[in-house]
Amino acid sequence: MWHTKMLSQLFKAAKKRKFKIVVTPSSATGHLDDETDGFHLLSSGMADGAILLDNANHDIRFDFLHMRKIPYVLVGQVDIEEATWVDLDNYGVGKIGCEHLVKKGYKKICFFLGQSQYHVNDLRAQGFEEVAKAKGIEYKVVYDVDSMESVYKTAKEVYEDFKYDALFISGSERAVGAYRAVYEMGLKIPEDVAVLGIDNLSICENLYPSMSVVDQHCDNLRKDNKLLDGLINKEEDIQGKQLLTCNTIVEREST
Repeated sequence: MWHTKMLSQLFKAAKKRKFKIVVTPSSATGHLDDETDGFHLLSSGMADGAILLDNANHDIRFDFLHMRKIPYVLVGQVDIEEATWVDLDNYGVGKIGCEHLVKKGYKKICFFLGQSQYHVNDLRAQGFEEVAKAKGIEYKVVYDVDSMESVYKTAKEVYEDFKYDALFISGSERAVGAYRAVYEMGLKIPEDVAVLGIDNLSICENLYPSMSVVDQHCDNLRKDNKLLDGLINKEEDIQGKQLLTCNTIVEREST
């Protein structure tokens, strides 16, 4: 759901600039060897530039684009000085989420994240741990929890040894799995366990109790189209420009 929402914002921005967007299966770890793949479209000159999603450590796309001097903007943060990117402040996501739960009085927090190979998850964990250590609370960070089903299973497994009173979950769609797990354990939200998600999807308001979230304001990602336009047209001061967007807490009933 989050990727659909994010792509919708990219398409809206592209339409205003009269860009045509082709969504391809190219990824940080591999690509297809046919004409439908983004790598082929770029290297053959059939596309002018690229917007990259879901960057990972050792992302193969960076070397490919740099070698061919193909303009690109990354939706994600990297430690490459010449890279141009727009990103949600994922370090800030971890911080603001932990701060919110601590402020609400929770003292034993478990943070579920997706695959550890993605830089976004490392940043969120770093921000979360900084606050957790400073506040002196008990905490646990669990990676590779990347679906509703895995959240459901992991929430029950972790609770056996770590009786958390709050779950902070990367991705509000995945967090739905925590609701079932909490109720099957005979607990209540938020009286026994708080649930805080990330990404303010419409589903969050319709759950019972409604889910509190860290809203990342993904409409700000439209800025990547403007940056890519500047790179393609060789505008000055665009190469290496790096923008972080803000996060806010939307408090509902689950915390």
